[in-house]
Amino acid sequence: MTSTAGPLRRVVLLSAADTLPGVGASARRLGVVVRRLEAIRPRELGAEPWRRLARRQLAFDTVVLTSRHAVGARFRAWARSRPPGSPLLELWAVGPGTAARARAAGVGPIRRARAVGAAGLVAALRGRRRTVLRVRSDAAGPSLARELRAGGHRVVDVIGYRLEARPAVVRRHREAVRGSAGLVATSPSGLRALRAGLGVGAFRAVTARTPIVVLGDRSARAARALGFRRVAVAAPSTPQRFARELVRALDDARD
Repeated sequence: MTSTAGPLRRVVLLSAADTLPGVGASARRLGVVVRRLEAIRPRELGAEPWRRLARRQLAFDTVVLTSRHAVGARFRAWARSRPPGSPLLELWAVGPGTAARARAAGVGPIRRARAVGAAGLVAALRGRRRTVLRVRSDAAGPSLARELRAGGHRVVDVIGYRLEARPAVVRRHREAVRGSAGLVATSPSGLRALRAGLGVGAFRAVTARTPIVVLGDRSARAARALGFRRVAVAAPSTPQRFARELVRALDDARD
């Protein structure tokens, strides 16, 4: 068990408003104060991608959701309006937050892979060939779809939402960022907001001295490419487990 003795450590979380809910309270019990900066704002896109999808008349049997932001009104309407005789949908969520959002939306039973993250999802879908709908952001890369296709599945990507970086939010709180014991970034969009909000010189100083915890391998690659020297990768998980991983990364950076 990590000791909470000594002064509280302060961490800045760069995320959308509803990402990692509850992590602040869990971290506080372990001696870490998390300050959230809404450096990312998700925006659901219009109906046209879903109209194009409907015109293709594909019989999807599997939906892959890699973010809670994928479960928007357009997706819910599509899931509920499929024609009679369509295959029963299997909905797979990468993490617990995404699964909880999908359950709350009432779009069908939700499954999760035993291992969190994209790799666990690819492993879980091995076996029979599927027709897979993947709902993603405009910034998400093609690696997951490529891996699923390599497993024999037919995969269609629908860009359902956009992640907008908000550097002005970082700019207003740059002193909190520069003085933090660590950073948490939930996507490459948050890293872009951080770099633009701090400016070149301050950003270089932060990457040199401040440890960062990111969600997933894609964000880890982006953080290293931007110059962060101490990068820890956490999988989507419960607030309690994520808080423990955050504290462990801070402890490792002090050693």
